[in-house]
Order: sequence, then structure tokens, then C-alpha cells
Amino acid sequence: MAENKGKTIIANPFLIDERSRTSKKEDITEVAVEVGEDGKKVYKKVKHKTPETEVFKTYRNLSEISVEIAKEIVDDYVYKDADISKLSYREIRDKGLTFFMSSSTGFERTGLLSLCPALSTAIRLYKTMPESNENKADLLSKIKKGIEAVFKFIYRDGDWRKKDHNLKPVFDASPYASTAFYAGDDEDGLEGRSYIDSISWAVTLFFDIMYFTEKDKKYVFEEYRVEAKKLIKWCISYVNKCVLTIKAEDIEDGEKKTYDRPVGWSFTKVVSSSKTAEAQKSLYFTYAVASIYYTIFSAYRKIIDNLMSINRANDNETISLKSLDYYNNDFKLADDAIAAYKERLKEKFGEEEAENNETLLYLQDAVTVLKNEDKEKLKDYYFFNDDKSAEYNGKIYSVAEINEKLLGSVSQLKWNLEKISTDLWEKAKKDDRLENNFVYDDFSLNIATPESVQSGGQTNALFAGLLQITICLYSAYDFVVSYTEDDGTERFGLKAYQDMQNIMLLHVQRVQRFYDKLAEKGKAFGVDSLILRFSEDFSDEAVKEGILTDRELAEQLRKQSILIASLTPMLLKTNNLISNTIIRYPQKQMGESLVRIGEKRFYDRNKKTKNENEKYRWFWEADGYHAMSNYYYVGAIYDFYTYYRNYEEEYISRYKNLRETLLKDLDYTDSVRDYYQAITGEIQRLEKEHEEELAAKDIKIAEAEARANQGDTGSELVTDINKVVRGSPYFDDPEFFRRIIKGMRRRLAEELVERYSKNPLENKDILEKLSEPLPPKDDAFFSLIQAFAADIILPSAIEAKSGSNGRVKDVGRDGLEGEGIMAADLAFRGGKQLIKDGLINDTFVEMCSSLQWNFQKK
Repeated sequence: MAENKGKTIIANPFLIDERSRTSKKEDITEVAVEVGEDGKKVYKKVKHKTPETEVFKTYRNLSEISVEIAKEIVDDYVYKDADISKLSYREIRDKGLTFFMSSSTGFERTGLLSLCPALSTAIRLYKTMPESNENKADLLSKIKKGIEAVFKFIYRDGDWRKKDHNLKPVFDASPYASTAFYAGDDEDGLEGRSYIDSISWAVTLFFDIMYFTEKDKKYVFEEYRVEAKKLIKWCISYVNKCVLTIKAEDIEDGEKKTYDRPVGWSFTKVVSSSKTAEAQKSLYFTYAVASIYYTIFSAYRKIIDNLMSINRANDNETISLKSLDYYNNDFKLADDAIAAYKERLKEKFGEEEAENNETLLYLQDAVTVLKNEDKEKLKDYYFFNDDKSAEYNGKIYSVAEINEKLLGSVSQLKWNLEKISTDLWEKAKKDDRLENNFVYDDFSLNIATPESVQSGGQTNALFAGLLQITICLYSAYDFVVSYTEDDGTERFGLKAYQDMQNIMLLHVQRVQRFYDKLAEKGKAFGVDSLILRFSEDFSDEAVKEGILTDRELAEQLRKQSILIASLTPMLLKTNNLISNTIIRYPQKQMGESLVRIGEKRFYDRNKKTKNENEKYRWFWEADGYHAMSNYYYVGAIYDFYTYYRNYEEEYISRYKNLRETLLKDLDYTDSVRDYYQAITGEIQRLEKEHEEELAAKDIKIAEAEARANQGDTGSELVTDINKVVRGSPYFDDPEFFRRIIKGMRRRLAEELVERYSKNPLENKDILEKLSEPLPPKDDAFFSLIQAFAADIILPSAIEAKSGSNGRVKDVGRDGLEGEGIMAADLAFRGGKQLIKDGLINDTFVEMCSSLQWNFQKK
């Protein structure tokens, strides 16, 4: 059997080969500096070392890595080919056809838990592979066969392609306990139950099927899209019905109101009561359900963000936007509601204040983005949410709304997860438990000491905190914490949000350090795998004759020792999730985690090559290929590259720009210094000539005054001439300058309108407003100069920030939502603020400060 040799790896497979890079002589640059004493200026060149490139490493393109992995995916070692159209799901399962679960001895079997993760992995690879790659067409063919096999498992060989088919889906736990989920007294198995983890994997695959397009925007899996959409809706509804609840009370309007509070999920829909729910809930299966919501959230991020923005504005301003519940079919209802709100603002504050009201602009921008959103995607989201209003966070829903089931399915799922995340996070913060400790894999967050983790054999303690963190982030609970005002409990608000950042990051770092120490001692094997646990607190009550009881089903699953993932990819996955949600800056441990992933590749000692690096295959685990673990490893690589693009590549780019700018500036400095030295000499020469001319004029004036002493008329004439001559070099009549500046402002306005009018998307009303210069704040000369500065600075900054579509997006600390705002509109708003207040608000705060002005020698 091939084995994993771990530390024998020679090179980091993700890095560009350092030996092929250029020498570092370019890191040394000569800079001229001013030295000297006694006021004498002497310029001396000294050597200056620019920042080293090793601060951030440069990685190979993701497409190259995808090709390497895909080559293994289509290999016989991972994929068993067959004409599955002629085979039953039982034959596919038992023969381990298409993408099987594991190449380890005795488990080359196929099922939903192998097909779904393997197919999602393959689709992700296919998306990033170059068109010219020889394995791409073969990979697509294998993906389509795998999808056909998935439908065979879900419908147990039923013909799902028939119009109006009435097959009932069952998501079993194949290739583990598969037949246990089917009804024993039903030959066709139409009354089976579904396994929550299989549903979570399948929903990810179904979204991959729904929205996977080629460059021509055509759907790759058009023939499967309708069925995938139907099954997603079924899955969301099913998991909502499976949630475990307890009786709870909330105070509303001063009264205690009872409702069923969600506490978590088990492996399927189980017989439960408020008393047994706490014992039956599982941290992992709750994590699996949270991943379903995160998949939905990721697919409709822009839609959900803007719907949440509308709900937040609605909540804060108590305005009536109830019509927005159904505005996916009629945007006029939304526009009418916003127009009515604008009229109320005008009546209360006046037209100008109403125009610039932040809430109004917030609402208008949100609806504009939604109008421009893909209409099919918008309808899909509302389809999954039962055409109901969008989710916001738990506090917006009343007990009555929950009890009367007024929420859409997606909103209900979000609310369930928020309540569970609230309970989890309260325990995580208590006594700094998650920050300073490891905890066992249940909801109690009981502390697991390092000694107990190390000596306890196979344990999930190092995974538990990662699962808890991921549940909160997958549920967008960080939004709830940051957007809910502090109620005095320190559970919400900015401080609570910052505490959440620190606790999450510190726990991940603690797990990583502890695992590294165990690995150094050769003791990491006992904590490196997430193995599912199944409670014994299930009912023996028979739901139906012939169907296994909850206890019997759990016992069958318990015997399987189901492996989910290794710790290394889970750490990188959690780290990247934190980086892309609440901690947004480069982190050293991200690159280190990628190195560990490279080291954990499968080492095939039987592969015929003298190059040790080439013996490392592009799949993982000591025994070879494992579909679920492989998904997490490949996903972690893609997660890293997402982080890398968002953070490290930006700094590498900045460094390159810094080097280029510095070299240009060094050349430019010498020329500028010489230029100004020449100007200084010329000014001194002109001043001397001017003084000589004035002296000569003084002599002539004195002579004229002497001759004019004979009469008053001559004396006045000489005096007036003297005033003109004396005053003309320093003429400072303010009205003269006012006329000049006003003329220049008019010309600037004309040119600005002419420029923006070339863009057909610009609003004519805004262009008309721009055609006349905005009036200064008052009649002071300073205000006129300030307005002139605004005319120049703000449009110039906008031009520098606008994209190819003419819209401005990358401004302010967080940027603008959606596609941005048309440049003319932004120029008008910003100009008004800058002229009126002498400052610019948060929307424009970093507009000018981050611009790079490039000077070139003429």
C-alpha cells in the first residue's frame, strides 16, 4: 500500500520556483540626499534598499493547480468508469462506480456522500481549468455521469425526467448505511427518511448545477437545472421540519409569550420532545445545516444584502415598505413606497435635506441594484423563500410571526440558525471559554484540557470550536452582532463585534499551535480526523411498521465510523472564512497552512520516477483518495487563493508599483531640482533688473514733480501716475479676481457636462444641475476659492475612481454597494457637501487621499 511520507516533501508545490526568479540587484537603489553645513547645499548619492519581495510570496496560478488535481480526478485511481444509464443505484453503489468514497482497503463504494463532494470538487476544478487543457472534456463527461448517478440514488432509479413526476426524494447515508433509510415495508422505498449531511452536500451540488455557465453565459447543465431547483426547495423545507426545539418564552409588549425555540439538528428528523431535544442535537449536523444557508447566502449575496439594507432602513425609520414583500414582480410598488417616504421628508425637513437624506439614498441605491440584478436569480431567491419578505435578523420577527409560520423557508432557516448561534456564542464567551480552551464536540462547550485531548484517543475536541465558529459565520450571525444596537448586555454592537473577531482568531491559532506540537512529537494521528458521533438518547418508538426506530438507525450509523475531514483543511477553511467576513487583513498563518496542505498530499512510493516531488499525488490522506476529505482539501486550497487575491496579491501589486514609482521619482527628483535651481537663478536676475527699473522711474518721477510744482493740476497728474506705476506690479482689486474665477468656473462646468454627457447612462437632470457652477457658501472671497477648488478636485478624483462603465464604486472605507453611482451624480452630491460644509462625509472620505498623481518629464 502506498503511504504518506509527510515531511520528506522537497518543495512547496504552490510557490513559483524561486530559482527561476531574477537576481536582487534591483533591490538596491541610489537616492540623492541633501547634506552639508553652514547653509551650503550639497547633494550626495547613498544606497537605499527597497522592501524585500519575500514579505509576501508569489504563488502559482490557481489554473495550474486545478490542472494538476483534475489530472488525478479523471485517473482510474479515483474514478471507475461505466455506462451507468443501464445500471441501478445498487449496482453503482456496490461496484463503487463513477466517484467512489475511498481507495482505502474495502471501501470502494459509491453513494451520495461520495458523489456530491466529488462532483462539487470536479465542477470547481473544471471552472478554473484552461480551455485548451486535454483533460477538460473528459472531466465534464465524468461529471455528467456522476450527476446522473446522484439522481438515481435520490429517486431510487425512478424516471425523474417524466413531466409532472411525483417521485419522493430520499437522501440516504450511502455509501455507509444506505438501505436503513428506506421503508422496510415499501418495495419502492417511497416513505424513507433523509440524512441531514447528505442533504447539505446535495444542496451545494444543486447550486453548482443551477448556476454553472460557460463563457457564452449558457448553462453547462441545462438539462438538470429545473430538477436541481425543485430539490433545493424540498431540502430547505425538510431541514426546517427537522430542527429540534424546546419550549421558550420571550417578552413582547410587556407580556411573556411562549414559542418553540430551535436548539440544533440531529442526523435526520427524529422523535423528540422539549426534554430530549438537548441530548439529541449534534454540533456537526447543525454545522451541516448552517452550510446550506451559507450556500444560499453565497448564491444570492447581492440580493440578500440589499433586501437586508431595506429592512434595516425600514426598521430604523419605521417607514412603511410592506409592499416590498412582493416587489420581485412589480418594482413600481417599491418605487412608490420610496417616493412617498421622500415626500414626507420634504414636508418635514425641506427639499434639499430630503434629497441628501442618508436613509433615502440607502433605499434608492438598494432598489436600483435589485432592479439591475439578474431577474432569473431574483425570482429563484423568492421561489426558495416562498415569495415572502427577506430575512434580516432574529429580532425583527415577533413570536406571533414565528408561531403563525409567516416566514418564508429561507427566512425561517436563517431565524433558526440565528437563535442557535446566539446560544452557542453566549456559551463561547462565558469565562473566555472558547478563547482560552479547547471544548468537546457538543453544545455544552465543556472544557477539554490539553492533557485529555492528547491522551483521549480519537477525539473531536480540536474540531469543536472550529465547528462552532463556522456555524455562527455561516449563519451570518456576525451581521446580527454588528448591526444590532447594544442593549446594555454587551451582546451586540461594535465592541461585541470586535470581541468576536479576537475570540475566533485566537481560538484558531490555539488549535493550530497545539496540533503542530503534537505533530512534532508524532502524536497528531489521534486528533487529526473528524469522526462522527451519534447520541444514544434516541427513541425506540416505531414511527411505522418496518421502519427502523431512531435508536436502531443511530446504532447502524455509529458502527460506520464515518470520516468527515482532517484538521489541516478545516483550519485553513475556518481561517479563510474569518478573513473574508470579520478580520480583513493579511495573516501569516494562511501561507503556513497551505504549506501543510502540500505536505499532506498522498505519497505514492510505487510511482516510477526519481523525482521525489513527483511521487506526491494531488489527492490527500495516508491511504489515498477519500471523496469527502478530498473536497475539504481542495476547498481549502481555493479558499486560500480567495484570501490571496483579496489581500496578499494587493500588497504584492503595491510593492511593484512602489518600486516603479520610486525609480521614476528618483529620476524626476534630479530634473526637478535642476529645474527649480534654474528658476531661482532667473528670478534673482529679474528681481535685480526690476529694482534697477524702479530706481530709474523714481528719478524720472522726481524730475517730473520738480517741473510740476508750478501748478496744482500738474501735481495731481504726477501723483496719479505715481500711484498707477507703484501699484501696477501688485494689482490686487478683489473684484478683478472674482470675475476671472467666476468665468473659469463657468467654463469648467460646461466642460464637465460635455464630458459626462458622452456616457448615455448619465441622468439628464443631474447634467442640467452640473451645467451651472454650484453657488459658494457665502459672499466671502474664501468661499469662492473653496467652491473653485471643489470644481476641480472632486470631479478629478471621481474620474480617477470610475470604472469602465462610468460608474464610481471604489470610494470610502467600504466602497459603494452594487455597481456604484454614475459619476455626474456623485460629482454633484460631493460638490454640494464640499462647498456647503467645507468637508466631505463618509461616502467621499477617502476619495482624494488615496489618489496617486503621476508626474512625468516633458
